Amino acid sequence: MRYIKELTQAQQQELKEGFEQGTTKRFRIRCQSILLSYQGYQIKQLMELYDVGRDTVRGWFNQWESQGIKGLKDKPKSGRPTKLRLDNPSHVELLKRKVKGERQKLDKIRAELEQELGLQMSRRTLQRFLKSAVFDGAAFASALKSEETQKNTNES
Repeated sequence: MRYIKELTQAQQQELKEGFEQGTTKRFRIRCQSILLSYQGYQIKQLMELYDVGRDTVRGWFNQWESQGIKGLKDKPKSGRPTKLRLDNPSHVELLKRKVKGERQKLDKIRAELEQELGLQMSRRTLQRFLKSAVFDGAAFASALKSEETQKNTNES
């Protein structure tokens, strides 16, 4: 049976902070799995809890043991960087204004975004960004809903 046997107080705190405040779900899961292993959870239990394979959990342990908290973070991905990003406040704010005014006209929104941001994008790029904003960007989705609610309340 393989466990994470030793964690200092500082490491435990670092993992707890990573679990509570991590920027990605995968990173938070990895931090939690290390903590749970230290508490006595077996690899099989972690596999069932996170619906992953044995090699995945072992990989998390290996990364932790060789690199610490940095080893649990995602490595940079290959490919072209995204044109629109949820972590860019200007992109999110500009999109909120555009969607609020022209909710059903993606081509018009895309053209205005291209002009204001000075970049070319496909309709599909805009659709992917909107989808991630609604599902991953809870703040974006709730802001749109609250604006609609206020608008409907004011019209009544």
